Amino acid sequence: MRLEGLSVEMDESYFGAKRKRGGKRGRPNPATSPKTPVVGIAEREGKRRVYATVADNTTKATLHGIAKERVMPESTIFTDEYYSYNGLDQQGYTHRRINHSAGVYVLADGTHTNTIEGFWGLVKNGIRGVYHQVSRKYLQTYLDEYSFRYNRRTQGNLIFNDFLKRVCERAV
Repeated sequence: MRLEGLSVEMDESYFGAKRKRGGKRGRPNPATSPKTPVVGIAEREGKRRVYATVADNTTKATLHGIAKERVMPESTIFTDEYYSYNGLDQQGYTHRRINHSAGVYVLADGTHTNTIEGFWGLVKNGIRGVYHQVSRKYLQTYLDEYSFRYNRRTQGNLIFNDFLKRVCERAV
């Protein structure tokens, strides 16, 4: 799925074991952490869909590759201040940042990452509440499930009809 919105939010998150250093927040050290990095992109207008994927790492090459694959050229990408997002503006995107470490979460010009952060909250609370934990092996499947639900959140109980259509398409 390629996101068609002209404005998208992009953010990385981490799933897995709890941190052992007194619950200190922030990005884990990839060399010593059992956490699995995931990357998400949310459209701000249009269909307002979300895309989430498990990533091997959160390096500049990985994040830029996901953006190039999933975000239309000349879109505006809203991110936090994570250094791996540096250079998105040189890839043909308009890049706007929000500095969470300074306690800023929304700017007057509409710069924020609240949509994708809200999606991460739904996924993490859902996994913690229903499944309790998910291994890296199956994490992508759960991300797909939550993305599917989120992308059809306005349909109410009509989501069952989508399931039937998909089953019929695959059966033929």
